[in-house]
Amino acid sequence: MRVAAWQDLVDAARADHPDITVIEPRIALLNAMLVGAGVAPGERFGRLADILSPSEATLARDPDAVPPGWTDAQRLAAADALVREAAATGHCVAWLTFAAARLPEFVLEVGPVTFFDADWCISNALVPPWQDYPYRSELTRVIEHDHDRGIFDPYADPRHEVIARVDLGHRPSFGWKEEAVAQVRSVVGLVTVRTGAPSWRRAGFSCLVMDGEVGTYSFGPGDESLFTEPDHYGMNGFADALEDYRTELAGLLSSGPLPTDVAEALRLVGEAGQVDSRENALNGTATIAEQSVIVLQVAAMERLAAYTGMDGDPYASKLAADWPLVRYHQNLAWAVEQCLSGVGGGGDPLFHQVVSFPSGRRHLSFVTAFDVRDQLIAACPGRFERARAETLLESIGDADTALKMLASFAAEAGVLKGRLSRCRNALMHGNPVALESVQSVRGFSRFIVGTALDNSIRSIAEGRTVADLLKASDHRRRATLDALQSGRSIGDIWSTAKDGKPL
Repeated sequence: MRVAAWQDLVDAARADHPDITVIEPRIALLNAMLVGAGVAPGERFGRLADILSPSEATLARDPDAVPPGWTDAQRLAAADALVREAAATGHCVAWLTFAAARLPEFVLEVGPVTFFDADWCISNALVPPWQDYPYRSELTRVIEHDHDRGIFDPYADPRHEVIARVDLGHRPSFGWKEEAVAQVRSVVGLVTVRTGAPSWRRAGFSCLVMDGEVGTYSFGPGDESLFTEPDHYGMNGFADALEDYRTELAGLLSSGPLPTDVAEALRLVGEAGQVDSRENALNGTATIAEQSVIVLQVAAMERLAAYTGMDGDPYASKLAADWPLVRYHQNLAWAVEQCLSGVGGGGDPLFHQVVSFPSGRRHLSFVTAFDVRDQLIAACPGRFERARAETLLESIGDADTALKMLASFAAEAGVLKGRLSRCRNALMHGNPVALESVQSVRGFSRFIVGTALDNSIRSIAEGRTVADLLKASDHRRRATLDALQSGRSIGDIWSTAKDGKPL
């Protein structure tokens, strides 16, 4: 097919009256076919030019490259063979640098990607006494080509950088950087979307190791940093989340490149998330309005529905069925936090009865909160907040009260779904819509698209269909509601959940 496309291009170029409007689309077609085959178009077109019309520089470099006595037919035959020639392949490993980044440990292996704390690993690769770690000798050879990072300076300030080694497997070298960046972006983007932590920034240095040999390196521009001082708290939060999601991310990366629909949805959700991000809260860095968040999330939802093979509205309705339990969970968290605001913080025994920090992240035990509800309610400082908190905490042990709350949240879901649809239609068609209306549905929209994205990621990482995940979610929800209707309290249900988490 490439040869046929090439011959069509030659015919157009050799016409008595060549037409550039015919030639350019044929060049674009052949270019796309070369890219699809993993062939670098620039290099291949350059070699074709050398065969058809060798430059003086080409002949001076290699006088025998193109025999001077060749006829046009011979040159074209040689060009056909060159177009047919497959790209050279080898075992490709990409090395990339990211700034404003931190890891939960010095070396973190996540499927085919290995992350390195640059400050620790580079110093151990350059000067003795060395401490061994995976791929240290390879990093030593790679970092020699980075004239900035490859010189050890014991007095240098910390860079707060992460180096990523991406094993791309056996493949052509063309497009290695784009593929490696896409894999790391899928990890960074997912953690950022789920936590709101600041994203890593691409730094300039990158390198390709092919069949064990350092073949290509560059110092291209990286991302522009959105803050001047390192956000240490945000970087620590990102590192903690990376550790939490490590197993899931390894399964995700090991499955190969993300499907197009999921990758585009992740990009859209990430762009929408900048409004609620920590960076925007600290530095006002968002480049979009709140109204645009809804448009981006709706577009992402359509992509994710396409990945599942469902229409957008029916899929959203299935996801919305979990809204009541999620809202109930959020309200309980609000109640506990309101009460804890009246105690002595981390030094109070009541605080440690309810709050724990597995993997460094804050976790609330609602079952324990119910057991010590009298103390929590007594500590709640606000009169109106105390009344609401008392009702919520009491519902943990009262099935009827919990069911009434879930019914109210289910009604809320119906209202929000209809309002979200109207806001979406108004925004898409340029009709006026009040900012307050948009703000009132943003939490619901974020929940729907976030759940859909999680379903797609789990589907890829675990090798299960989204339909199977939806069926399991429906089963858990029905089991919880059936247990409540039989008279069991939500606290009893949660305390006996198999995985120790609320159903």
